[in-house]
Amino acid sequence: CMKNYETIIRHLIESGANVNVTSEYGSSPFLAICQHNNVELVRLLIQHGARHDVETKNENDGTINGLIVAAEYGSFDILRLLVEAGLDVNYKVEGKGESAGRTPLFCACAAGFQDIVEYLIDRGADVNATEKSGLSCLHIAAVMGHADTVRILCECGANVNQTFRYEEQDTTAYDLAESQQHDHVCQILKSFEARQPPLSTLPSHVEPNK
Repeated sequence: CMKNYETIIRHLIESGANVNVTSEYGSSPFLAICQHNNVELVRLLIQHGARHDVETKNENDGTINGLIVAAEYGSFDILRLLVEAGLDVNYKVEGKGESAGRTPLFCACAAGFQDIVEYLIDRGADVNATEKSGLSCLHIAAVMGHADTVRILCECGANVNQTFRYEEQDTTAYDLAESQQHDHVCQILKSFEARQPPLSTLPSHVEPNK
């Protein structure tokens, strides 16, 4: 499934292959297909008994599902199918690794997938949810320089002055954008009344957990 060989995959499924088989690392055909935005294959897997709510471990030892995978890879059509099938848009990565607490919206904001961001917010995703370290969707979008995503989050009620602790400092989205010299993002945040420090005390090129 990892190579998205559609003809071969269809043949295997229709020949009775176990659609819920997992690799030694816990991955499954369903989650592998979620990376490639092939809705027809996902539907075929479900029709042949694949669990759409299957979970696995990621490289950070966090428990993830298809929504997280689709959001990370920009697979909008599959993400929409999974939401319509009843998966929780506020699902959080479980575990003790650095990805713990991340939501589909957080993952989409980190990658700058604007269509997914807008869809998830429209379906009730929490714009102020944070991952384990306290990093929010707005924080990650700001530090990555995704200006359009930052604007959408602000327009939809994200707390522009929400802080998380970084090197014993309360750090905002503006601080992060400024540290990366994302001037356009800083301007957007200022237009939504983000507080600005008199002089940034963050070191240049801060890169919180991404």
